[in-house]
Amino acid sequence: MSALSHNPSVRTLDLAQPRPLNPSFTLPKPAETFVSRATMSAISTPRIQHLAQPVIKKALQCYENRYFEAEIRHVSKAAQSAVASSRTIELAKSKSLPAESLPDRPPAWPVSSAAKHAVASPRLAELAQPPKRAPTNLVQFDPDAFIVKEAAKKAACSERIKRLAEPIQR
Repeated sequence: MSALSHNPSVRTLDLAQPRPLNPSFTLPKPAETFVSRATMSAISTPRIQHLAQPVIKKALQCYENRYFEAEIRHVSKAAQSAVASSRTIELAKSKSLPAESLPDRPPAWPVSSAAKHAVASPRLAELAQPPKRAPTNLVQFDPDAFIVKEAAKKAACSERIKRLAEPIQR
């Protein structure tokens, strides 16, 4: 309730004002088109009226008001009574599987008794173990990472390195 009865400060009122527009901003102007009197009083020809009609493509026509079994495209009697040639029938046959191919194995198959009673060798058991790695919290933390070695403190660089270390004059 105190927030509703409190008088805002001058700074708060100043911040509440909307940001002003950039002085170089101009509102978009409407397009000005000039139509001559002759154009406004012109009468279009039937050809122009025909060209102005929208194009109705046969592929986009819907057949909603027809009964379900009605044919969408007319099939001629010659096409209905056509007989395929022996070559067409030969080409229409699907490819057969090679004689040496085996059918797909079912996703689940019985496990052999030899596999059920198999015992792994010591070498196989050794290879089956995951690799031993140090814990990540010890590997990532290196307390000596920021210590400068004494030899590095006493090192002196050559003239060539000093020349290469200078910034390029541009």
